[in-house]
Order: sequence, then structure tokens, then C-alpha cells
Amino acid sequence: MTHKLAFALRLLVIAQILAGVVNIFLLAPTWMQLLHLLLADLVWIVMVLYAASLLAVESEPARESISSNALRAPAG
Repeated sequence: MTHKLAFALRLLVIAQILAGVVNIFLLAPTWMQLLHLLLADLVWIVMVLYAASLLAVESEPARESISSNALRAPAG
């Protein structure tokens, strides 16, 4: 899932840059401004989902090591 989100984020950023350039060349028609804003929202949503998936993947091994250490009897 993380790789798919990373790929989607790359595509959206490229599309956002292209939409910005087209927006400038077309002298900012309303439909282009709305498309540019929609892409910005999608970039933000995918970035948050990507960050959450990265944090979830990184925290799983730590959670497993904590639970295995908690099951060990104290040495003493």
C-alpha cells in the first residue's frame, strides 16, 4: 500500500506542476483554477495517507519487540 501511495503522490505532484504551468499560460481560466485546487487537495490527502502508512509500517516491528520483551521474566 505504501508503494502505491508513493507512486500516486509522485503523479499528483507532477500533475499539479503541469496544471500550474497551464494555468499561467491560459491566463487562469476558472475551470483551470478549480482543477489546480482539486489537485492540491488530492496531493494533501494522499500525502497524509502516505505518512500514516509509513508510520504504521515502522511502528509494527517496534510493537512486536516491546511485547516480546514484556513476556520475558525479569532476570534477578
